[in-house]
Amino acid sequence: MLDYVIHRLTYTEAKERYPDVEFKEGYMPTDVYLGFWEGAYVGYMAGSFENINTINIQYMQLMPEFLGKKVVRIIREIIKKIHKDFKYITMNADNTKNNMIRILLSAGFKIIGTKADEDITVVILLKTDG
Repeated sequence: MLDYVIHRLTYTEAKERYPDVEFKEGYMPTDVYLGFWEGAYVGYMAGSFENINTINIQYMQLMPEFLGKKVVRIIREIIKKIHKDFKYITMNADNTKNNMIRILLSAGFKIIGTKADEDITVVILLKTDG
């Protein structure tokens, strides 16, 4: 059996407890979900409240050694933890990142729209718990 641990922390708590984790520069989310698989740090999803029931995941980082087949399982475990706190999860993904969009779709996200963001097109995704 695989051992997953997901910690929900504020940005400040995450920076203090895990100083070796590189967070996106110039960005301060309200919540950071850090994942550990059998004791090893695997990555995080970080986002901000949209409302009391919704979090917008604005940044995700996964360690390279967990990319490949393990990535879908890791993302699903983090999403399960997020759904304990929020009914809805929204994300934007660059439309050129087809592999990530496929992974998010396989994890239960639905495409709810697109928008232009400077020189790229962004796919807007929604995951509902339930």
